[in-house]
Amino acid sequence: MKAELVSLGRMRPGSLSRQARSRGGTYCQVSYSRAGKLHCDYVRPDYEPVVRAEIETYRRYRELTRLWIDLELELSRLKQRRAAGEKGSA
Repeated sequence: MKAELVSLGRMRPGSLSRQARSRGGTYCQVSYSRAGKLHCDYVRPDYEPVVRAEIETYRRYRELTRLWIDLELELSRLKQRRAAGEKGSA
């Protein structure tokens, strides 16, 4: 898991959406929240695949870190139980 985290590569939070232009047509923007503020950035059409890949990498990062924290919490609980059991048997 740690090795996969290290090898993830470029990432960014957010989601892509198509927005309608007032004069017709659409454009792509990425929206994300950072430091409690909402941000929206224009994405050039030729750069859209790159941003999609970065967002997917960020999702994988979040998934891996959530799993890592879950495992660390379980390990901490097990160590605490073991320590309590060792004190009780002495």
